[in-house]
Amino acid sequence: MLCELLLRRTSTTLEAVLSDSGAEAHVPFRRAMPDPEELTESGRGIVMIELLMDEFSYEFSYEFSYERDSEGNRWCLLMRLPESLQREHHAAPGQGGHGGGGGGGGGGGAR
Repeated sequence: MLCELLLRRTSTTLEAVLSDSGAEAHVPFRRAMPDPEELTESGRGIVMIELLMDEFSYEFSYEFSYERDSEGNRWCLLMRLPESLQREHHAAPGQGGHGGGGGGGGGGGAR
């Protein structure tokens, strides 16, 4: 299975896109958190993502590609930054954050 994680910081958001070549996932969106008294080992991840992120989406594509034809999953997460963490879109290199993530349009990816 191939997997790719793209992380990007724009002037106003943090974005993550996780793509994989696995089978289609059946995502239980908009569920309630499981009862804490029940000691289940699953069922919290999607709910926690929905509670923490401003936008969360999933899609399955039959034409997913890492430069080849195959199917795959794509998970997109977006969090809007609080105003105190937002920065000018054209920040000079080395300013406005840790790790030198550049200022013009985001784009830095982790693979």
